[in-house]
Amino acid sequence: MTAQPVSGVSSQSDQQQLAGQMGQVRQLGLGCFQGIHQDRTYRVYYGQTRVDGMGQWQCPPDESSVPGHDCYGRFNLALHVGDDPQRVQANRLLLQQQLQPLGASDWVWLNQVHGTAVYCPDTHQLIGADSGMEPVSLSAAALQTPAVTADASVTSRPGRVLTSLTADCLPVVLVAAGGSIIGIAHAGWRGLQAGVIEQTAQAMPGEPVFGWLGAAIGPASFEVGAEVRTAFLDVALSAEVEATQGCFQAQANGSYLADLYQLARLRLARLGVAGSQVLGGGYDTMTQKHYFSYRRQPVTGRMVSVAFIQPE
Repeated sequence: MTAQPVSGVSSQSDQQQLAGQMGQVRQLGLGCFQGIHQDRTYRVYYGQTRVDGMGQWQCPPDESSVPGHDCYGRFNLALHVGDDPQRVQANRLLLQQQLQPLGASDWVWLNQVHGTAVYCPDTHQLIGADSGMEPVSLSAAALQTPAVTADASVTSRPGRVLTSLTADCLPVVLVAAGGSIIGIAHAGWRGLQAGVIEQTAQAMPGEPVFGWLGAAIGPASFEVGAEVRTAFLDVALSAEVEATQGCFQAQANGSYLADLYQLARLRLARLGVAGSQVLGGGYDTMTQKHYFSYRRQPVTGRMVSVAFIQPE
């Protein structure tokens, strides 16, 4: 979906502000979901960075770059991959500055572990972390660095930015209740198979109506063993078996090429989100070098996918 002008913008200053915001949306290559909930219009922005920036915006060159750190590109956003932490924090600040004109103000960063735990920053609850999906309250100390350990997050607070760091895994954004509730999930094959998309939706007080798939490793590049195919077939619904089999193309060496995008669309369909309700996909982080790829280069940076509700 594309950003739409706001009805009822009357003053010249409001029109100028809106024009500036739309220019920023286009420059950063953001997508926009616009909906209505309880007579209020909501606008959700979502998108993903690349090796050197976001959309048409490029991160300025770092003249103090550390020798041997070229593998992290110009715009790595991950602190756990061996890059200079000060450089990463500077990149995060640059990204925050780019999104701040759109109302992005409160950022939620996660320590991702290829699981299904969902963090709810609005209530400081962690759902599903070795607790049988029981909520766990977090102390103020736990909300500081290091980030909360989870692979998904949800919010209904405008301006709060949900994030997912990836370099081949699939970022998935969910929108519910006319755009008043959003979620984001880090879906590698393990988390996807274990139900991280469904757990994210379960943590949202409202049924998802829209989904977006960011850039991930493509079906022509994602080679997996037979055990991965078996793992997905073991949890497929009876109506999904044939389609799940179609997500794996057998290779002469006994391995399979897996389609993460289609596997994710099958899970979204379980939630009633299908067809034109799902956008994105169709990329290949391994072959498209403006994306980070762990499979292409194990020592590398991470993109970040973001989603936030624009404040009024």
